[in-house]
Formats: sequence, C-alpha cells, structure tokens
Amino acid sequence: MIIINLLPPITTPGPYNNPADWNLFLFDDFTGDTLNLSHWSYNYPSDWPNDGHTHNHQAYMAEENVLIENNRLRLMAENSRHPNAPDPEWGWGKLLHYNYTAGCIHSRGKLNFTRGFIEGRFKMPVSRGFWPA
Repeated sequence: MIIINLLPPITTPGPYNNPADWNLFLFDDFTGDTLNLSHWSYNYPSDWPNDGHTHNHQAYMAEENVLIENNRLRLMAENSRHPNAPDPEWGWGKLLHYNYTAGCIHSRGKLNFTRGFIEGRFKMPVSRGFWPA
C-alpha cells in the first residue's frame, strides 16, 4: 500500500502538438454525406475472404453500414444477417455463420506511411460482444 501511495497519479495524455518540421499527411473530418474514396475503401481489403466482406468473426461487412452524418463516421453493427452473406463456411479454424452485419473501412493502397502518428476521436460502444478495432 505504501508503494501505491508513492506513485504519481495516472493521467490521460493531452493531444500531441505537431512539431514544426512534420507535415500533415491526411485530415478527414468526414464532411458531406459520403465516404471520401480517395482516402478510404469499404469493407476489408479485397484480398481477404469473400472480397473483403468477411473476416474471422461472425459479421458480414456491408457498405450501407458505413454512414457519414454530422461530420462523423459511423460504423453500424446490426444483429441481423445480410442477404448477401455467404452460407456458413469453415474458416480461421471455426465454422463462420455471418449472422451479423457491420460496417468497416480501410486505407490500404491509398494512405501508406512508415512513421508518424495517427490521432483521432472515437466513441466506442460499451456492450458485450463488440470489438471496435
């Protein structure tokens, strides 16, 4: 107990100030009502299973579950099977049923960098079963 009392308080770091010699590579505040396709693509990269619509979980990624509204990107998850979801299939060491529908975006092939930092604001769901990656 004494050791804990001697430790400095845990604090949340503030926003990082961009050094003068760094250059802003991307800024996207999700204005408008559609995804900026020069920065982002829907779903997972297309070399993933089912042309990027599925991964190693039970959700089918659908473009209509990616929404831009009020200057926010909204990735919606639903407890419903998408009509285009594949039949149950064996993958990633388990049987995948795809009984959920969700939204996903990626930047592979559009925004590649080797060093720097990424800063964003996120609101994550606080519910069992969500995996905001």
